[in-house]
Amino acid sequence: YVTRYSGVLDGFRILERILDVVDRPLSDHLISYDLKPEVYAFPIISTLNSCVPPISESSCLWDICLAFGVYWGILFTVARLIECSAKLRESSRSRAPLVTRELELGLGIPYQRVIISAFDIMNQLFRNQNKQLIHDLIKHPVEPLQSGTLFP
Repeated sequence: YVTRYSGVLDGFRILERILDVVDRPLSDHLISYDLKPEVYAFPIISTLNSCVPPISESSCLWDICLAFGVYWGILFTVARLIECSAKLRESSRSRAPLVTRELELGLGIPYQRVIISAFDIMNQLFRNQNKQLIHDLIKHPVEPLQSGTLFP
């Protein structure tokens, strides 16, 4: 049992950093609405994607997490966001571009595309030599980052 969701909170920071590297326009767009991962990604990150139906697809994502590391849950979330990036950026100023429930439902993206996109994201991080970001991503489940706490 982990108190204060430290791994989840670190995951949010890492998600923001990855999104900033791989899709700066989407990152800027979400920031312009003051949308932080704590708001839109809490259920999906804290449950390791298990809130995304159907469970048969979630279990395929878990296979990747068990094989390569639970940090892939962060990559799967970024992959979903990037796969629907154009749709999210089309939103008008009167409506926020993302509702948590939409992300919980997987944004209508098949798990196969999520996996392919997540591997592409990881390859992009390696190509750009984002060594500290990759280290933080891989180690955050076992080595807490120096981040603020969401819950006292």
